[in-house]
Amino acid sequence: MPMDVRSLLSLICFSLGCVVSFLTRRRSSKFRFLPTDLLVRTVDGIFYCRKGTGDFCIVAPFHERKLRKYFESVARGVFVDVGAHVGKYTVMVGRRLKGKGKVIAVEAEPRNFEALKRNVALNSLEDVVVPLNLAVSQKRGKVWLYLPDEYDTAGPSLKKKGRHQNRVAVRASTLERILERYGIKEVELLKVDVEGAELEAMRSLGKFLRRVKRIVYEENDDEVSSFLGENGFQVMRTPCEGYKVAVNRKVITSGRA
Repeated sequence: MPMDVRSLLSLICFSLGCVVSFLTRRRSSKFRFLPTDLLVRTVDGIFYCRKGTGDFCIVAPFHERKLRKYFESVARGVFVDVGAHVGKYTVMVGRRLKGKGKVIAVEAEPRNFEALKRNVALNSLEDVVVPLNLAVSQKRGKVWLYLPDEYDTAGPSLKKKGRHQNRVAVRASTLERILERYGIKEVELLKVDVEGAELEAMRSLGKFLRRVKRIVYEENDDEVSSFLGENGFQVMRTPCEGYKVAVNRKVITSGRA
């Protein structure tokens, strides 16, 4: 996709910032080198990247590169993306599932959700992806979503942390309710990255927990892994620091792992 000179310069500057971020292991959102909105094409699709944010670093193929194999293995069925952000994994998997499956993309933060919908449309995935502007919780109704500064778009959480200075009321639902509503019988892959509220999301699956084949999740404490182990999953570390994968033992037994 052609870019004008201003966009190209912005991309170069921000790319340099992302490289520095990667090498120093600092959060990419701290590098505010993107002064204009961009449309970026990667191997995974076309993405709208917002000015003054870390969107470009997040959608870039090198971000969480060691997790890619878990998403690239999904060839059919249902992928549920909890904490979808702007839709990197939603788009990546959605393009693979055209005509063969469905993506349920759940994002609570309203501005991220608008970017998510835009990226779904840019990749012509409206017939594959169901975008939902919801938080995932064990209770339904209104909940507080805590927000870090406006540049850290990947940081909103139901759990208040030191860097969270603001909050917004958002609608919440359980994963059990969401999957029932859309007639989902089995989940091929569930991704959960919700900044410390992963255990609550897992528990909200209810009876659907045993119908999930694989789960990729960010581990913020040991409780999530213990919970999954107690409920029939084999939990393993991934090559990507801070993330684990849990495989339903009935999948392992049947030789499909």
